[in-house]
Amino acid sequence: MIRSWRVRAPCEPAASSLAATTGLPETVTSLLINRGVRTADEVRAFLAPKLSELQDPRGLRGMAEATALVLAAIDREDSIVIYGDYDVDGMTASSVLFRFFRSVGVVPRVFLPDRFRDGYGLNPDRLRELIDTGAKLVITVDCGISAVEPIRMARERGVDVIIVDHHRLPPGELPPASATINPHHPECTFAFKDLCAAGLAFHLAVALRSAMRSRGDFLEVAEPDVRDLLDLVAIGTIADVVPLRGLNRMLVHAGLPRIERAKFPGIRALRTVSLKQSAVTGGGVAFQMAPRLNAAGRLSSPMKGFEILTTLDATEAQAIAAELNEENGARKAIQESIEAEAIAQALREQGEGAPAYVLWDADWHTGVAGIVAARIVERFHRPAAVIALVDGVGKGSLRSISGFDVLAGLERCSELLIQYGGHAHAAGVTIDPAQLPAFRAAFVEAARALTPEASLTPTLNVDAVLGFAQITSAFVEQLTALAPFGAGNPEPVFASHEVRVVERRQAGKTGEHFRLVLQEGGLTLPAIAFRIGERCPLPGDLVDVAYRARFNDFDQRPTLQLEIIDLKPCEPRAT
Repeated sequence: MIRSWRVRAPCEPAASSLAATTGLPETVTSLLINRGVRTADEVRAFLAPKLSELQDPRGLRGMAEATALVLAAIDREDSIVIYGDYDVDGMTASSVLFRFFRSVGVVPRVFLPDRFRDGYGLNPDRLRELIDTGAKLVITVDCGISAVEPIRMARERGVDVIIVDHHRLPPGELPPASATINPHHPECTFAFKDLCAAGLAFHLAVALRSAMRSRGDFLEVAEPDVRDLLDLVAIGTIADVVPLRGLNRMLVHAGLPRIERAKFPGIRALRTVSLKQSAVTGGGVAFQMAPRLNAAGRLSSPMKGFEILTTLDATEAQAIAAELNEENGARKAIQESIEAEAIAQALREQGEGAPAYVLWDADWHTGVAGIVAARIVERFHRPAAVIALVDGVGKGSLRSISGFDVLAGLERCSELLIQYGGHAHAAGVTIDPAQLPAFRAAFVEAARALTPEASLTPTLNVDAVLGFAQITSAFVEQLTALAPFGAGNPEPVFASHEVRVVERRQAGKTGEHFRLVLQEGGLTLPAIAFRIGERCPLPGDLVDVAYRARFNDFDQRPTLQLEIIDLKPCEPRAT
């Protein structure tokens, strides 16, 4: 799909002033200003965030009550259950609390729902079973904020429930939990609202340690180092695609080196199978480690993910890592098959340019519905729902484009749905298959009504136009200081005009990827273009190129390389 390039306006004279103050190049200070970093102090906090500047977790509404409930349960030796979710944020949040409890001599039970048997959220039957087998305190992580009836049932049976959830609050009644920790609660004054469940679980662990220290619990035993939990927090934060700014950036910045050092055997085994010998980066976590953890929740049991994140046995860790790697390969094959079928169905039944796509099939696997929905969005630049029909029920995932709140769209169709929930850009639904045609019509109409016209054209934001002479090793080294990259802090994108293709050769076996040698201003640079296929220019062609400038560390010999994001024939330039 053709994209519009939007080049950010230069930040003069602010960039020059900030460059003079910090000693950074103007191109880098422009990047920082465009990310809301405008003063020397803000630059310091952005480039070298300090854990000592963490906000007091007691500022989270419900934290004091939650801490008191946990300490009372520990003192009574009550059975504590952590009820998580089957995605990476749910796995890591559960693991954060489990590791912390283990470090203070408490061994809680952990339950992660089976995607296929239990569905999304707090399953009342599973919760009832946990209570029947002795649970006295249930801590929900990454779920629970919409589970009114299950939590009411637990409270009526005398069980305390602490909700630790970062999802938006549903309209209407909230669950009658003993304590609710959710930064989106209207009564929560905590300044940072974008923590994921793993980040919230970490704050609960910090608050618990502080409370235990205050009452003298560590006078005769070692005090746990909560920094040992930051590997999990970094993985969960990156995987859940929350903005990597402020507190999230601080946590991920501190957590990535702990993944690199890998104190815990499961993290070490997962890093090795995912990244081989490559350095740990935000991208490596997002595109290599997280998918392997997610594969467990998609194809088998999310408990495998929890087990590798918490095991202290190196042999067990290596065995689980091998299983996750194999399952991730199977996930890719299933995903590619369904993706092809979904694109064909979209073109056949709705055509190009529909306001939204709602696709379903009885043979599709619910475990990859979200990934396929994201691919449909990528292909058509429209919101998409991908629904698998399982045992007479439709279960699916939705993904969206910037400008359309998918949850608001679902609220307009709520009478057609059995259940729904999620975020502005991603959601899940359960639906009676008989309602699917009506849901397609209603959701398409909701997208038509709620999507701004400007959002219908895909836009590539370009940070600056550079000549190849500006792309030096020193410059790219300075760019790496802006990492970790992700939502809210995208990796910088640059463009160069009138670039000549000198060489072109295929990379990989599919014919989709190409290695290029490009020339501009008398200088040449190597480049890689993924999934470009027939759009790849020929040697001699003159093009405008949008790219990321990186080091390619293949064979441990870092060299400059451009990763092509988009290209197009040269546009006429004013002379």
